[in-house]
Amino acid sequence: MSKSKSMGQVFTTKAVVNFMINLSTLKDRELLVPILEPSCGDGAFLRELEKRGFVNLTGYEIDSGIKQVCKTVPRNEDFLFSEDSSKYGVCIGNPPYIRRKNMDPQLVEIMDNFSKEVGYVNSLSDFSFPFFIRSIERLKEGGELLFITPSYWLTTKHGEKMREFMMANGCMRMVVKFNEANVFNGEASLDAIIFSYIKSKDTKKYPRINVYEVKKGEYTEQRLNQIISLQTASQKPSSLHKFSSTTGIEKYDIGQFEQASNWAIHNEQSIVTNELSLSIGKIEGCTLGKTLGDFVEIGNGIVTGMDAAFKIKDEAIFSEDELKATKNILKAKNIKKYTHGEFTKYIWLNESEFASDEDFQEKYPGFHEHLSRYREGGENVKPGKRCLEQRFAYNDDTNWWDWVYLRNMTWLSPARTKIFCPCKERFDSKGYVRFCLVKGDVLPLQDVTGMVPFKETQESPEFITAWLNSDYVYDWLVAKGHSRGGVLEFSEAPLMRIPFLKIDFESRKEKELHDEITLLFNNETIDTNELNHAFVKLLKLRS
Repeated sequence: MSKSKSMGQVFTTKAVVNFMINLSTLKDRELLVPILEPSCGDGAFLRELEKRGFVNLTGYEIDSGIKQVCKTVPRNEDFLFSEDSSKYGVCIGNPPYIRRKNMDPQLVEIMDNFSKEVGYVNSLSDFSFPFFIRSIERLKEGGELLFITPSYWLTTKHGEKMREFMMANGCMRMVVKFNEANVFNGEASLDAIIFSYIKSKDTKKYPRINVYEVKKGEYTEQRLNQIISLQTASQKPSSLHKFSSTTGIEKYDIGQFEQASNWAIHNEQSIVTNELSLSIGKIEGCTLGKTLGDFVEIGNGIVTGMDAAFKIKDEAIFSEDELKATKNILKAKNIKKYTHGEFTKYIWLNESEFASDEDFQEKYPGFHEHLSRYREGGENVKPGKRCLEQRFAYNDDTNWWDWVYLRNMTWLSPARTKIFCPCKERFDSKGYVRFCLVKGDVLPLQDVTGMVPFKETQESPEFITAWLNSDYVYDWLVAKGHSRGGVLEFSEAPLMRIPFLKIDFESRKEKELHDEITLLFNNETIDTNELNHAFVKLLKLRS
């Protein structure tokens, strides 16, 4: 694994370094202000700060193999556990960001120690999170933290404790969104943001967060200069609109975050698409605080460990008995809005009891021959790739012909009505998301998330699926869903938070509209206009 991947090293371009310094509060501070760069890499920020006359600089870099081209000599030690307690007016930089599965063993140990001694992070948190926390601790009152990072920390569940810490110690001043632009000249592929955070007990100075958003596909380094011009110029609303439309930059502001659960950043005026033009707050108000997790069981699909081995491409080569030992699978690519495409048959032997390998071969010779091609030394195992025996098994009793992880099988397996959606859904290029109703004994694999209404849930599965596909839920997901670079994550935690329109079955009008939506859904051809019209009538009763 490359050092950039295992150590989280992505070096900042000169244009971005200059932009961040220009964006910061340094212009309002003295040249003697103490400035910290907690992971200085090749010294790009220190070098530029020196050129501008700042003299009280401190840098840290744990990797002694990186040569810094600057006068300031960085401290070659672990910033996260440094015994130095100096306080700083500004902390600026590009912290290492890396997930646990890609961490160098040294970083895994550091992360575990930080989690035990300091808290606010867990084993699934990104390695950048401790740098946020330590940097804020090292700031003076009124000090600024200015980082360039991936955007996912704003919404991920594993960043919630850190966001609580940030809310308790200050507030956000500014965010620049790049919408997947290549701001690192190809060194890294990520959805980057730059944010400014002020450590302060009195946050009244910053009641709103200024946001500068580079429209997708519009990024050039010239855009950075234009954002600085926007920041410093006094623009009238009309001229600002003209400026934004001609430069591919959108400027808006949002209120300070009130909860740590989600810091999704959006311009509400530009994302609302629903027929009633309901704001995100109004949608949440109409649902009376109810969320999807209160009405359905949610879980990710089953893991085979090697889909290619278990997928049946030609049913004709297997016996009738063998085809009875299969499961119908719906893959993410075959999920449509409301409905779905064809199922795929997969070999299913976890419930078969074989006394031995020979017994398996005798009962299901076609399956045995097929799966053997994926065993160690088999013709379908490519050099350097895992075979069936080398799959990661979640218990010691897994046979080489079994699926390895039967998570959520108890409630997903029965032939009941279910709701499926892709685990990851690109929405920015499509303008919609896909939730489909599935009837019968059909299973999702790991690329699909399944939902089953609780026994106590009165709303029909058809109504629930129609609501999830509605423009109101789509607008909410764009604004507050867990997304990264135009892709929504639909695992259990993000789905649980979706506002749900619970029906008051004591209300004759609401019950009639619920039943109307259910009937419309069950028509041979689903008329989305009629469904939307029914939801309009329902929401008008609430708004």
